[in-house]
Amino acid sequence: NVRIFTATDTAKGNHAIYDLKRNKALLVGNVRLTRGKSQLEGDRAEVDFKTGVSRLLADDNSKKRVRGLLYPQKSEQKKADAD
Repeated sequence: NVRIFTATDTAKGNHAIYDLKRNKALLVGNVRLTRGKSQLEGDRAEVDFKTGVSRLLADDNSKKRVRGLLYPQKSEQKKADAD
């Protein structure tokens, strides 16, 4: 049970491998990426600490697909316009 927190995302998985030179982590097994209410699930994920980008992947040999539940996020401008 590994959890990785970035400024915008939380990533969970069964195992993780951290590559110090590339400043990236690879999560493997029952991976879930969460940003706000939105969630993505898959077999593997790569978290890039330098760029802040997380990529969710399905294993080549797996018949599972990447799954997700996405919620739109309100922008600060839309919030200001609503006030």
